[in-house]
Amino acid sequence: MLVANEGHGLAVYIYRPRLQRGCVSTAIVSLIYLFFKINSPALQMRILLILVTNEDYTTAKFAINPNFLQFPEMYHPRKNNLIFGFFSWYIQYIIKKDFAAFNYDKIEIRQDSSILVLANHFSWWDGFFLFYINKKVFKKQFHVLVNAENYSKVGFLKYLGAFAAANKGKDVLTTLNYAGQLLDDPANLVLVFPQGKLYSNHVKNISFEKGVMQMINASQKKINIIFAATFIDYFAKRKPSAYTYLQHWENEEYVSLQLLKSAYNKHYDQSTVKQTQIIE
Repeated sequence: MLVANEGHGLAVYIYRPRLQRGCVSTAIVSLIYLFFKINSPALQMRILLILVTNEDYTTAKFAINPNFLQFPEMYHPRKNNLIFGFFSWYIQYIIKKDFAAFNYDKIEIRQDSSILVLANHFSWWDGFFLFYINKKVFKKQFHVLVNAENYSKVGFLKYLGAFAAANKGKDVLTTLNYAGQLLDDPANLVLVFPQGKLYSNHVKNISFEKGVMQMINASQKKINIIFAATFIDYFAKRKPSAYTYLQHWENEEYVSLQLLKSAYNKHYDQSTVKQTQIIE
């Protein structure tokens, strides 16, 4: 495949040789990539014709916007009311089906401000627990920061408000600034797992990645900051019970990463004590 500047766009010349057995043509891979990147049905049809032609050699030329050849900086949430409605019901269904009980606090918030939820991350269920709580308690538009792998692998997450950085470095900064913009809308809730990775439910301290402060500083800071600490125990039942302890942190005007981490871990420690005091 040859890419050359022509006018205000790019001219893409695609040469397709006869494929040898066991060999995948770079040109074919490039064509498939372009097919999904280009939003023009006409160009997509031309690419399909190239891919399915029976000729031994094919050359195609068409002009495209240079931006189409750039990888995205981040992956945005998608909107589909049908998919959202189904999975909203399904999440509630599987929580009730797979858990003996799901207990959580009901707390008051300022309705004229958005919500930033900071939560521990130890299982596949964590985002679903907070999605359920938002549906029942906060009633905001749900968003959650995930990694690019989960965004792509778990296809329906994007329809539940998931967003992700496409790559590291500058893309992460773009994504965190986007999260800050979400927090400027009082109708939104943004869930973040500050640990950045999955850890055991038995850790004594919750670590915080630096990106949390970038997100807050990118907003107008009119935010309800909610701490969430979730634990799972079985006790005498076949199915486990989940407990999410919530706290509305009345933050000061000045917020630092160390202050935020210290306040969250104080809540986490108190929640651990409450959890260990449960007797059945």
